[in-house]
Formats: sequence, C-alpha cells, structure tokens
Amino acid sequence: MKGSQHVIIPTIIVSLLLLSCSPAPVFRLAPETDSSTFYYGTEYVQSDKDDILVSLAYYRHTENLIAFDVEIVNYSEQSVRVAPESFYITAFNGPPRHPDARAIIQMSAIDPEKMLIQLDKKQSREKASERTNLALYATGEVLSLASELASIGDDVTYRDREEARRDRIERRALRADQRYNHQNTMHSIAARRVSWEYDTLRKTDLLPDQHIRGLVYVPGKPDARYFELVLPVGNTEHRFIFRQSRFDA
Repeated sequence: MKGSQHVIIPTIIVSLLLLSCSPAPVFRLAPETDSSTFYYGTEYVQSDKDDILVSLAYYRHTENLIAFDVEIVNYSEQSVRVAPESFYITAFNGPPRHPDARAIIQMSAIDPEKMLIQLDKKQSREKASERTNLALYATGEVLSLASELASIGDDVTYRDREEARRDRIERRALRADQRYNHQNTMHSIAARRVSWEYDTLRKTDLLPDQHIRGLVYVPGKPDARYFELVLPVGNTEHRFIFRQSRFDA
C-alpha cells in the first residue's frame, strides 16, 4: 500500500503540471446576419436608423476583453452624442431570439476615459516606487561608504572586506533589476495609454455629416455561445448578434 502511494503522488503531480501547461483556447465571433460585407477577411455588419449609420466588425479577443471595430456616421440634421460607456453586451447560452435562450450576464463596454485615468494612476504609482527604490539604494550606498571610512585603521579582516564587497555587488545588481523592470513597466503603460487614447472610440458629439471610428472593448465570457451587442446613439439603438466559436489549441 505504501509503495502504491509513492507511485500515485508523482502521477498526480505530473498530471497537474500537464494541466497547468495546456494552451488556452482561441475564440472567434461571427455575426448572425444574412447581410454582411467582407474586407480583407473581416466581416462588417451595418445598422441604419433615423439617419444614424453604425458599421461594425468583430476585431479580436484580447486578454479578457472583446474588441470591435466601430464606425458611426451622422446623416441627420442634428448633433448626436456617441458615448462608448453607454454601449453594452449581453451573453447568452443560445440564440438570443430562441424561446429557450437564457441571458447569462449583461456587461457595459469599457469606458476609455476611465481606462486612461487608471493608466495614469498606475504610471504615478510606478514613478513613486522607482523614486523610493532609488532613495533606498542611495541610502545603502552612503551607509556602506560611511562604514568603510569608519573602519579605516581598524583591524578589518579579509572576510569582512569580502562580505562588504558582496553586499555592494548585490545592491547594485538589485538596483539594475529594479531599473530594468521600471523601464519595461513604463514602456508598457505608455503603449497601452497610446492605444486607449488614439485607437479606441471615445465620447464625441457628432455633428451632421460627421463620422467617427475606433475600437470598442467589452468584457468577454468564455462559456457564452452568443452575444448581443447594443449601441445606443442619440435616440437610436443599434443591435448586433454574434455567435462565439471556441477552438482548442
């Protein structure tokens, strides 16, 4: 019995390792419509109500979000407000129009303005952390130098000098790692900020005969089979249904 336990435990460990290394599935959305247009492999659908034309396409799944390429044209004679934070998506376990379909959850689109604030706050925290690390490193260097100067003339052993040298090397290596990580983090935040600032659809008062285009991000739901995306624009409401497909890698 004891011998079999020794065999079972490694087997369990190997199984857990294999599960943890399994590739994540890949997801795609396709619109449920009889009328669509393809452009370089991307399928676009449209909704035209009260002289407000909305054209959109599924772009991709990214992290825990789904991105849509959205263009809105105002053909009316009055200004309309485009507010991405008012857009929302509902996840379903089946075709939304089917009587047995059940809504799993309704989620609001990501507000680009809030994301920009969050990124700015993250950048501020990262700068503060870097200043703290630099101050701690400088303090350590000063204390180390003071200790070495104070020990001049004392009976300092070779071991003491080697220990001080190793401490100095470790401090400088740690500081180099901190600086490298800080630079990478700052570059990452800056890249994400540029994307949210210039690539996304942002709140805009759209004048007559004007149009706007950008990405709209909504939360994803891996176990959903269908999504209904709703875009309120002015006094109109534009609805699009997408089917989600899962591909195991």
